[in-house]
Amino acid sequence: MVILYGLDTYRIKQRTIHYLEKSQIDEADTQVFDLDEWNVDELVNASMTIPFFSDKKAVVGLNAFFLAGQKGAKDTFHDVDYLYRYFASPSESTLLILQVPGDKLSIPKPIMALLDLNAEVEKFDISNKYDLYEIARVLFQKEQLSITPDALEELVNRSDESAILMEKEIEKISTYAMGSSVITIDMIQTLTPKNLEDNVFELVNQLVSRNIKQGLRMLADLSKMNVDPTVILSALANKFLEIAHAKALLKQKTSQEEMMKYFGYSKGRMYYVQKNANEVPMELLTKCINDLEQIDYKIKSGQMDKKLALELFILGL
Repeated sequence: MVILYGLDTYRIKQRTIHYLEKSQIDEADTQVFDLDEWNVDELVNASMTIPFFSDKKAVVGLNAFFLAGQKGAKDTFHDVDYLYRYFASPSESTLLILQVPGDKLSIPKPIMALLDLNAEVEKFDISNKYDLYEIARVLFQKEQLSITPDALEELVNRSDESAILMEKEIEKISTYAMGSSVITIDMIQTLTPKNLEDNVFELVNQLVSRNIKQGLRMLADLSKMNVDPTVILSALANKFLEIAHAKALLKQKTSQEEMMKYFGYSKGRMYYVQKNANEVPMELLTKCINDLEQIDYKIKSGQMDKKLALELFILGL
């Protein structure tokens, strides 16, 4: 019996595959229950049923939010005590794997004592950005592909630093790359959409350079992507605060390497943050931050239309 919990759903998925392969259990002998849809009684009953055509079978329970003291997407009732009784005497012919998307388990101490005896319990925290580089390399190697360093950096950034999203993008890229053995940055830029942070980062660069026309074009592109103006306003405020923070770090003679580590940015992105911090007057940063705070209040109080407020902010720079 295995319980995998944590916020890194990608590694939980990969660990599930590892246990199934290690146990040499075929797909035909594996039952999967999404516990947002199925009652836990069904999962327990399946776990207690003896396999018919093999010595061992697997039962996988997805989205066991209730074991983290949380509600799932649907209000499905679960007789948790029924599951706890199974923990006390699990079937030897069934490998039960429960995936719990939560930072902490919410299981009574006596039951945890049973799990210490009868189960493997593993936690998976969110992967940091540098873990994603290795995950991407491994996934490409499985497809007999390699990726250039700049393309790898761009892929991780465009995947919102999410392993699950990155895996989906790699599937798409690998299909496109048939006949080519190396993934280049041109392929990444052609096939993968920019995330919101990348778009806002470029928008800020245009605005602090007083390229208002290009800024409005980028805003129109974000509108076509159905990005809510309030989300853009909030992201802009964060970016202006980031530049102000970088300005303070530069005054303290902080090195580029230390700043890259502090912000979690690549060398290329850090270059533009430092450039903006060096070139943009503190008075302008303060004005932008204060204006965005006032706009946020006016939008929330119903005094301004959010789309118009964002356009007026850009035109007012």
